[in-house]
Amino acid sequence: LRDQEEKYKCDAFVSYNSADEDWVMEQLLPNLEGSSFRLCLHHRDFELGRDIVDNIVAAVYGSRKTICVVSQSFLRSEWCSLEIQLASYRLFQEMQDVLLLVFLEPI
Repeated sequence: LRDQEEKYKCDAFVSYNSADEDWVMEQLLPNLEGSSFRLCLHHRDFELGRDIVDNIVAAVYGSRKTICVVSQSFLRSEWCSLEIQLASYRLFQEMQDVLLLVFLEPI
């Protein structure tokens, strides 16, 4: 168990489109981090000067879960697409239960 604890930097990486940032900051973040979960958010936790793709890979693989906040804006974003693809790869290829989907609107 201790080895697994050291393996992950965060409990969850939150993948979302900037159009949904208000909901993430006002609803998701206070409820989860207020319950002592450690979240990784791109605007706050990505390493400055590091390539964006490297930051995304590090966030997905350095977190126990990836929470995708799905909306129409999310589905149109190339970066969000990459994030959900990486989490899906962990889910289906590596057989890791890592992907959580939160739907903000009917899709």
